[in-house]
Amino acid sequence: MYWIPYAQLQFQTELSPEEIKRKLNEITEPKKMFRFVLVGSTDRIVYEGTVSEKEFYLVRLTKHRVPLRGKIEPFGKQTYVTVRMRIGTFALLWLGILLLFASVISLTIWSSFENTPVKFTPFLIPICFYSFCLTLNLIFFNIEVNKAKRILTTILLK
Repeated sequence: MYWIPYAQLQFQTELSPEEIKRKLNEITEPKKMFRFVLVGSTDRIVYEGTVSEKEFYLVRLTKHRVPLRGKIEPFGKQTYVTVRMRIGTFALLWLGILLLFASVISLTIWSSFENTPVKFTPFLIPICFYSFCLTLNLIFFNIEVNKAKRILTTILLK
């Protein structure tokens, strides 16, 4: 959770897998190649993706686009729904590029001050920048996790 944002939510509900699939399909529209607006076609459409009998893959229609992968497992009269959320591939790639950029700049600055006594270490500035970007990603990821948890709780437990 600290270096690569990841969350796992588990729900236990009295709904049958068919009811869960129907409720998820009510708030999901099929995935589109290109999307020019950030909201769904109606106010009730919150996600895009696919819902099958035992699993689903949803992406919330926002700028941050955190994907949800879920499993629907019937167990007696109850159904367990497990949802895994991970930061998007583009955001993960962007963090990797930022880390590489910060490392190269830090090593360049550090090597130029190798033989001189420096009280202030300027090579920490790019590392602090990367830490700031990582912290922002963690904050936005946790906001999306809390929104998805709230939406799925209202769907699955009511």
